[in-house]
Amino acid sequence: MYVSPILLSSLKHLGLSKNLMQASSKRWVAGEYLTIERQQAMYRKEELGKITGIAPYRSMALEVARLSQCDIGIPPAVFHSLKDAIFTNGNIYSNRAKHLIAGNTRSLFSKITREMNTTGVVVANRQSHQYFGHWLHDELPMTIFCQNHGRVLTSHFGKKPYIHEAGYYEALQTPPPTELDNNCLYKEISILEPAPLNSVQVGSLRQFRKRFSHLHSKKKEVVFIRRGGNNHDNRNLENEDAIINFMLKIGGTIINPEKDSAKEIIENLLDAKLVIGIEGSHLANALLSMPEHGCLLVIQPPNRFNNIFKDYCDVTYRKYAFTIGDSISGRTHQNITHLQKMIDACI
Repeated sequence: MYVSPILLSSLKHLGLSKNLMQASSKRWVAGEYLTIERQQAMYRKEELGKITGIAPYRSMALEVARLSQCDIGIPPAVFHSLKDAIFTNGNIYSNRAKHLIAGNTRSLFSKITREMNTTGVVVANRQSHQYFGHWLHDELPMTIFCQNHGRVLTSHFGKKPYIHEAGYYEALQTPPPTELDNNCLYKEISILEPAPLNSVQVGSLRQFRKRFSHLHSKKKEVVFIRRGGNNHDNRNLENEDAIINFMLKIGGTIINPEKDSAKEIIENLLDAKLVIGIEGSHLANALLSMPEHGCLLVIQPPNRFNNIFKDYCDVTYRKYAFTIGDSISGRTHQNITHLQKMIDACI
């Protein structure tokens, strides 16, 4: 049996493909509709004039709306069952519908080598496959929930697991999902309907600290999380060494995700009243572990304004603050005096 990923992708561009609701054999809903009160973000209004750009797939209107106090609705989780679903080259195809996980495929044909009679729930999606923060905030909470509803499936097609995946499963005392088999036909699997947040995910996020109760807090109240990675990335701090020295001077502790284990990261965050770092997926660690009513202070690159963590703070009862850096040689420079003012406002 052969399938043509390029043909199936072409049908979408021709308007002949189906969406999940059209392709699914049945639909099931978990959780209830929630109304959440967004809290006012803490920031210096005069800094908004420093913004020169926003993150991809965002709008300034969305980013500004996230900052104000108002009510927002969180829908339940919606699942779709797909019959005769084919997993090939990192994506799922069923009845002319495509579920994107690993990205666009270039193969003209793929040979389907096996059929699987077992059913399962797929928790992986394009965002969680691409970004560690989305894996932590989106896929991991749904993994915990879906373990009560049968076999849980994920995909690492074309990439290695994130360095802290195994450590988080161990800290949560839960088994990891089963890897989808490539070039395989699944008689029936369920897929989560895409949504920025759902109420089941929110419920799981609120329970993570309880699941870490067997770990031992290191009693750190102020924590700075380094981003790491490419030194020329605009989301790496141009004056990071100076900021780290300042943080140590005021009694803070430093987390280095590239060197620290998941267990060490969690234990350093369990009593953190204030967590600071430049915007990026590494900050997602904080909102699984830090106490309720703690504060996340995000250093924003001026050319990549992004308040996605504001949503997660609101639904998990944490405060959110930000300060905007300056661009120097393609990297972000954070004025330490301005940082000190924001820290004073947050504590």
